[in-house]
Amino acid sequence: MKIKVEKKANQGSKEKINIKIGKYDSISDIFKSIPDNFWNIGGFIFMMLMLLILCAEEVYRLFSMSQKYGIFNISFFFIGAIAEIFATLYIFSQFYKEEKFSLKKILKNNVWDILLFAMLIWSAVSTYTADNLYVATKGTWYRKDGFYTYLIYAAMYVCGKAVTSDRFRRYILRTFSTVCTLLSLWVLFQYNGHIYNMFGKYAHNMDIWTKYASIFYNTNHYAYFMTLAIMAMVGLIIIEEKVIYKVIFLVMFIFNLWALIINDTFGGYIAVMAGIIFVSIIFIIKDRKKLVPVILICLTFIITSVCVDAKTHILSNDFGITYGDAKAGISNDAGGTSRIGLWKQAFRFMKDRPVFGYGPDGLWSLYYEKGFSSDRPHNEFIQHAVYLGIPAALMYIGAILSLFIYCIKRIKKLNVLMLAIGGMVCAYLVSSFFGNTMYYTAPYYFMTLGMLSACHRKDAL
Repeated sequence: MKIKVEKKANQGSKEKINIKIGKYDSISDIFKSIPDNFWNIGGFIFMMLMLLILCAEEVYRLFSMSQKYGIFNISFFFIGAIAEIFATLYIFSQFYKEEKFSLKKILKNNVWDILLFAMLIWSAVSTYTADNLYVATKGTWYRKDGFYTYLIYAAMYVCGKAVTSDRFRRYILRTFSTVCTLLSLWVLFQYNGHIYNMFGKYAHNMDIWTKYASIFYNTNHYAYFMTLAIMAMVGLIIIEEKVIYKVIFLVMFIFNLWALIINDTFGGYIAVMAGIIFVSIIFIIKDRKKLVPVILICLTFIITSVCVDAKTHILSNDFGITYGDAKAGISNDAGGTSRIGLWKQAFRFMKDRPVFGYGPDGLWSLYYEKGFSSDRPHNEFIQHAVYLGIPAALMYIGAILSLFIYCIKRIKKLNVLMLAIGGMVCAYLVSSFFGNTMYYTAPYYFMTLGMLSACHRKDAL
């Protein structure tokens, strides 16, 4: 490929420089020559790979005695690095394809993208100003949630946005559902002694890890992923046209709801309940013909919950504890499994560094010094504020609010897939009030948020 630099004198005193690359007159021409379907397929492939490596890890874990993540860690950072390159090129392509720059159009249709990008830049500054630059950049050994990982989150968001095909979006939701169901088999194996014993010597491999957490370190982390996946199943039950598909995803919904209850992460259960209420309302507003599957989902949720609780008493116990915590109010630091205390302490930390915070994963030692066993506030909104600074948290909240306001205004125009994706995002946001980001859960939220962020395009209608 030949690169030729030409200097042309204009009528004024300045010279105009043209860079010719091969047969293309400019870099802009190169990006314009790339078909939209390239970005559509690329974004889809990266999202599918991120989902499938969870299953690969499950198989590896079952037949390996190692207590370390094997396939997932290597694959996640490798795929993430390539996705970052893809995302960067995609962003440049969108700028170069714009025939006429319009600030008004950008602010109208991309305000959430701008705010999230601003938050990423703010995060970079917060990382640089952190006391421990290594941890802020790469994260702790356990969470791996430093700035490098933030870049992967951003790349997965862009991959979600790059997908323009409803067929691909539907495949993503179906894959979410299938992967989660396969991961939930681990819970079934641990819960049922007869099935457990069938695995013989490999059964011990499951006991190495946290019970009812599948391949994740913690039951809470598994619940974050299940929240997204179960809401994908809810959406598919409503929007799938073939009865056989509706039945398949209804069975998946029941099984994974059972696994979520056995997992005993009450925040995840509340999030799914809130998501179902949200989805029920928006689908009834959108199309009254969806009333039957919506009622079916609501009844199935109630019946499954009652039946599982009748045997395990998990939900009734959780509701009882939550009621007691609510009565005690914020004065009880032990409320919400000590989350009240973590939140209050986070606000105290926040007062010392309100602008740029402590940097990613910057509280891992400070919480311990205050006598807490956790290193995070277990609320993503508070986490962003104390790690990255209050302005960064406001950018994030502003991005989410602007996106949801835009979607609600176009609720009658948006297609059913976008509404289903909106339900997934809504449920995760509820769970994030009680959770935190992890390198093996947050990417799935951000790629889902990325798909929803395309709500202003014609392919979302």
